[in-house]
Amino acid sequence: MMRNTINLEKLCKDLTYTLMTKLTAKKMAILLVEEESPFVIIGAQEGFDEATLALSSNNPLIEYFNIQGIQKELLVYNEIAKQSEEDPSDRDLTVLIREMEKLGVSLVGPIYIKGRLIGLFFLDDKRSEDIYTEDEFSMLEIIFSQAGTSIENARLYKRVQEQMEELKKNQSEQLMQSAKLASVGELAVSVAHEINNPLTGILGFTSLLLSEMPPEDPRTKDLKVIESEALRSRQIVRNLLDFSRSHGSKKEAIDINGVIRNTLTLIQYQAKTSNINIVEKFAKDLPPVQADADQLKQVFINLIKNAFDAMPKGGMLTIETSTLPEKPLMLNRTSLHESPSEEMVMIQFKDSGMGIHPDNIQNIFDPFFTTKGRQMGTGLGLSISYNIIEKHGGRLEVESELGKGSNFMIKLPALSHQGSRNV
Repeated sequence: MMRNTINLEKLCKDLTYTLMTKLTAKKMAILLVEEESPFVIIGAQEGFDEATLALSSNNPLIEYFNIQGIQKELLVYNEIAKQSEEDPSDRDLTVLIREMEKLGVSLVGPIYIKGRLIGLFFLDDKRSEDIYTEDEFSMLEIIFSQAGTSIENARLYKRVQEQMEELKKNQSEQLMQSAKLASVGELAVSVAHEINNPLTGILGFTSLLLSEMPPEDPRTKDLKVIESEALRSRQIVRNLLDFSRSHGSKKEAIDINGVIRNTLTLIQYQAKTSNINIVEKFAKDLPPVQADADQLKQVFINLIKNAFDAMPKGGMLTIETSTLPEKPLMLNRTSLHESPSEEMVMIQFKDSGMGIHPDNIQNIFDPFFTTKGRQMGTGLGLSISYNIIEKHGGRLEVESELGKGSNFMIKLPALSHQGSRNV
């Protein structure tokens, strides 16, 4: 039965029922000890009040059996009570007797797997009031020696099933979120086109008024402000439309500084309303890189929005570009190879936010990992960004100090020195 049962609950119930029937015990329970849990888990029980079995992981009975490297035998109430009478000064025995009396059991046994305690089983007296024999003790030890392996296998199977269910749930939520984002994207494109129409009219009439107005007219200055702001609004709309268009990957020589500036036009309003000061430190003599500009915009927007989330009360985001002259080793998840370029272009996003906890920093590029909660984040942004940069032959790295902020660094291979550099 134990070999053929992989369901943890059924295994514990069947084992409890079989042994109670064989031994004619009044009560029996199997408790499971989890390393991470402060309480034991009731695998199965017959005849007990479940509240009685709500034991903490530091219960004296558990601590008695849970000594690393030592496998102890069954605890029999009559035997330890007799020992306690012979040596009343043994406080450990007194504590164990008191715990067994509180539970109402006459026998407690361990369930080990490779020397590690994974559970306990409790038995009360027989219905016939006969005592348990040495042969029955031996039978219980043999059965629960095998049961340890079966219970551990069933527990691992249960964990896999729970993880699969969680993954399915996450995938379902991600599909719903993707559909929602697609709908919002379509709406944004529609709205952007609608905004373009009045902007064209505003620019046209403003230009007409400026051409008919003498330069010394005091209203000229106001009209130029209207024209400038309308042009800026139209550029934001164009950048939004360019970013939302679906097309295949197209790598070409691009100016990183220009791509960042175009990206910043999309988030200027959010930065202003979030009380975040964006500082630009762009290298003037930056070599171009071979990349898909839209994919890099996606990465930049994700890193900027993450920085905003890390500064809920406002702060400073410094975006800096520079050139790394050395020829580094390119390390990715699958291989180690050298960059064909002697130079690397580095883009840094430094925020003054809360920082990343050291326990989380190794996981932030893993899919579905998020510390924002499901209502705030999907856990895919950094994973997608990592893959985009990796496919461009680059690296995405992070440095962070809790309470002081984070620095996300993108390193991309620069094109060769043929041709002029972009400024």
